[in-house]
Amino acid sequence: MDFTEVGRTAQFLMVRTDQDYKELLEARHVVEMASLNMAAKNATESDFKRMFAALDRMQADIDAGHLPLDSEKEFHDALIRSTNNKFVCQFSNLISRFFEDPRSVASPSKEDQLQALEEHRKIAEFLQQGDHKSAAEILDRHLSRIPKSVDK
Repeated sequence: MDFTEVGRTAQFLMVRTDQDYKELLEARHVVEMASLNMAAKNATESDFKRMFAALDRMQADIDAGHLPLDSEKEFHDALIRSTNNKFVCQFSNLISRFFEDPRSVASPSKEDQLQALEEHRKIAEFLQQGDHKSAAEILDRHLSRIPKSVDK
């Protein structure tokens, strides 16, 4: 079963309050943190090429003065896909649907965007070295900077 359509349908129904948003962020945190060990073990060179290509696009978006929403999503998708677990990918896809809605995204400063880019790069580099614990420290810090309310 592909959760894509379920996610699209449910994205506005799932998150109605700040508490809903907080719980959705917690679910995202659980899925992404748990996926790091799997990614460190299962990622292929092609997975890392996708991650680093997304990071290059993210840098280009920032340099052009654009919010790197699509390229950042590409990175997270490549990271999750590198687990080589279809159910982790589907759960992550369902959760990430909400964050695709422009109304759910704060407008970060260029400095924040560059910090996120550097965090993503470090995560990919640590995973490429098989060091999921260091990648987890960076991801935990990265996810903790996401606004904790729908209103931001």
